[in-house]
Amino acid sequence: ELVIQAGIAGAFSPNLQLGEVVLIGQDTFADIGMEEKTHFTSIFDSGFMDANEFPFIDKWLLNKTPIISTLSLPVVKGITINKVSDSLLQREQTVSNFSPNIESMEGAAFHYVCLQEQVPFLQVRSISNYVGERDKLKWKIKEAIGNLNEALVLIIDNLVIDN
Repeated sequence: ELVIQAGIAGAFSPNLQLGEVVLIGQDTFADIGMEEKTHFTSIFDSGFMDANEFPFIDKWLLNKTPIISTLSLPVVKGITINKVSDSLLQREQTVSNFSPNIESMEGAAFHYVCLQEQVPFLQVRSISNYVGERDKLKWKIKEAIGNLNEALVLIIDNLVIDN
């Protein structure tokens, strides 16, 4: 009846605290396109893919699963990147093109499959680091996973009570 993907993510904004748990309301593939010199053009902006071809809506994979509004977690905009980078230019291009709150490495694929299969879903993430921060001593992976586990217990308890 519901598929849940849970994991850690990097945040673009210090408004999201390390260890904070969020729900992803929309996601997209943010590194598919053309990179020429210092300019990135997404696959949508290049014209190689229609920004409104199902299941995309204006380049985004939207989660309209009603349960999202019943949970007391912030709903944010995510992007999926298939590489680790410490490039300031790539970070600036990503923010300029997508205005994301968080990034993961698999969220958009999850949204895509669930939307194609018409299965209700939740993508739950806990912030482990800030995007571009390669000093892993500053990352809070253990705390992020602990908070994520606590949030998942509450979400599942909420689902059991509602049914």
